[in-house]
Amino acid sequence: MLRVLSEKKRYNFYKEMIGKNLDVLFEHEIVNGKIKGFSSNYVKVRQDYNPDFINQIITVSVDGIEDNFCTGTIMGTKNSIELIAS
Repeated sequence: MLRVLSEKKRYNFYKEMIGKNLDVLFEHEIVNGKIKGFSSNYVKVRQDYNPDFINQIITVSVDGIEDNFCTGTIMGTKNSIELIAS
């Protein structure tokens, strides 16, 4: 029962992310050629694998939810100066 409630709350939270830009730290490749990462507020994000994304902070415009991950469009990367300023 708690697991179902937790999944519903996560889904609703992820729905609120649609239309927002998230800075995502991508970590490693996962199943089916996808790479996963986490935003600063721990939203799980998945994108098509690109080796340039590994250990990089990438801005993603969230446009959907798929298999408990947010998905979206890559908007660009952040350099260390931009991260310090924000």
